[in-house]
Amino acid sequence: MEFPQNLAQIYQLIRQKQSNKCNKNYRFKTLLKYFNISIPSSQVIKIAGTNGKGSVSAMIEAMAIADDKKVILFTSPHLYNITERFRINGQEIPTNILDQLAKKTTIELINFLEKEGNDMVPSFFEILTIIALKTFKLYQADLIILEAGIGGYNDIIHLIDGQISAITSIGLDHTNQLGSTLPEIAADKVGIASNNSILILGSDLPNSAKNIIIKDAVKRNIKIVQANKNNFEFESLGFRGCQINLKQDLENMSFILPLIGSFQIENFSTAKTIFKQLIVNQIISDKNSLKGVSNVYWPGRMEVITGNPTWLLDAAHNGHAIEKISQELPNLMNRQKVSLLLGLSDHNNSDEIIPYLEKLIKIMQCYIYLTSGFYRAIDPKEYVDCFNKNTSNLIVIDNYKTAINHILNIYHKQNNQIILITGSLFLVGECRKYLQELGVHS
Repeated sequence: MEFPQNLAQIYQLIRQKQSNKCNKNYRFKTLLKYFNISIPSSQVIKIAGTNGKGSVSAMIEAMAIADDKKVILFTSPHLYNITERFRINGQEIPTNILDQLAKKTTIELINFLEKEGNDMVPSFFEILTIIALKTFKLYQADLIILEAGIGGYNDIIHLIDGQISAITSIGLDHTNQLGSTLPEIAADKVGIASNNSILILGSDLPNSAKNIIIKDAVKRNIKIVQANKNNFEFESLGFRGCQINLKQDLENMSFILPLIGSFQIENFSTAKTIFKQLIVNQIISDKNSLKGVSNVYWPGRMEVITGNPTWLLDAAHNGHAIEKISQELPNLMNRQKVSLLLGLSDHNNSDEIIPYLEKLIKIMQCYIYLTSGFYRAIDPKEYVDCFNKNTSNLIVIDNYKTAINHILNIYHKQNNQIILITGSLFLVGECRKYLQELGVHS
């Protein structure tokens, strides 16, 4: 993956000098102080969760834009271009602006290391977070939405003070860092919330996780607000998204949420609860701005590229997300047949994800392609034997471009086929870019 020149320079500097000898929380606190970046906590929203945090972040962004607010959205990782991580009012940051910010940051970082020593070399994610905060200042924004990387206490985003935080979902992911049980993971995720703030919980968090979260919240004077998915009507419209009808606390509203999947009811309920809190905090002024969610854009997550065949791209990379696809796919098929293009990355927990993939594979009526050739890809030969030996329609193709060309040759001009691409965000990003190069657009 290519970076703008000055960002690439920072990346190389970090790779050469980082020692990981220093506690990252202490390091990032020191970094924030040195860079002298301060944002009022009322203008900061932090989103954590195993899955759904990107969708919720994008929904809040769309609602705030509809209220004529200038919004910075910082997410990770990116599908293809690193500019995707920084959005200003829904648009990727221009490459030249990102490079200018990176140039200034490089100079400051070198001075910082001369003062503090190489044991204080930050991670690349820490530097990107600094750049996101600088972007907020540069554009004089009204609101910044920060999507956590992997956790709460285990994520440096929690060190940035914010009045509103949310945990969208709790599932097994990053178990080597966060713990191997839902209560252990919840104990880390709750750290996303600042002391004396408000923490919004997704509607479907398991009780075992909520109990842990509440105990921590009480100690730190954090107000818990529970999202509720039962106070509005929600109807799946297939590939068009979801119809939402509100009849209670925000009066009568009807609109289409253009994100696919009945599981979006959980994400929307979380976003709606955040929206209501932004009204209370007088950050959002018009309650009708909620309908701005009808303009939400979140590529690579249950994204449809229509054509013959139809492509369905989803960056599911853990068991929790794969299970959601398996549950949703039968509702979307509409007498269409489905093939799977699957690739796993080296950050996937293969042992944890394989059982969920086996359930997904059972839905496939046509071919199952295992592929690689993308960033951090695992050779499919390393996990092909994990699947049922009786799966006769399973094909290993070493490169995703070769796999796509093969699929196009077989299903060209066939309107009864869906090709699902999933298993790795990096695979989805590379495939999405390649399909665009071939003239296949959403």
